[in-house]
Amino acid sequence: MKNYQELFQKSNINTTEAKQALRYLGYAKTYKKIINTAIGILWVLAILSYIMGDGSGSSRAGVFGVIGALTMFIYVPLLTLYLLYRNYIIGRLEQIYFDEFLCKKLKIFYSPNELNNFEYTTLKEATVTANQNNNQRQALILICTQAYEEGAEGVLILNSDNSSVTTGKIGKKGGNVRTDFVGTVSARFISNIKEKNSKENDLTYWFGLFERGAITKDEYEAKKKELI
Repeated sequence: MKNYQELFQKSNINTTEAKQALRYLGYAKTYKKIINTAIGILWVLAILSYIMGDGSGSSRAGVFGVIGALTMFIYVPLLTLYLLYRNYIIGRLEQIYFDEFLCKKLKIFYSPNELNNFEYTTLKEATVTANQNNNQRQALILICTQAYEEGAEGVLILNSDNSSVTTGKIGKKGGNVRTDFVGTVSARFISNIKEKNSKENDLTYWFGLFERGAITKDEYEAKKKELI
């Protein structure tokens, strides 16, 4: 997991929302330590009761039954609650990083049409997938982070969608099947983004220069062939 405290300091993100989200992430980490410590103590007590007992088979079964019940009905639900809360907070932190830093450092274009009046240099194309909460948004954040780290000036989003991936198998006696929802974003990393000069792409502009004697006929004809 990222060190968001350090990341936000380096990125100069100091908003109230960012501080609150970091504080809540700290609460989640403390909660996990507490449930791990509590369940560890209960496991130790259960094992000690077995060691200090009569050592019979029924005593062994009782101890392992208690450990299994503690794990299944107490620890697993509490750990699941922690993971859900932690993922929610991490999603907020990622969104804050995207809004407060990446959007200010990168020019993000969601359609090729937005670049019709611009020229640019393509650095590379990349595809990123994410299966975390709000996975499509997470994939966008990941690919923008990658673009920034590789020195891109902007990102052109080529494709963005959600899909599902099912793994596992089912037999005669049942089976185990898992479905994950995956967000995928493909993008082009670009640099040297410059607005096109509309006059220079207008043949009338060059004809006017020719009529005024600013360019020769050969230069005008060459430009005419280039633009037509």
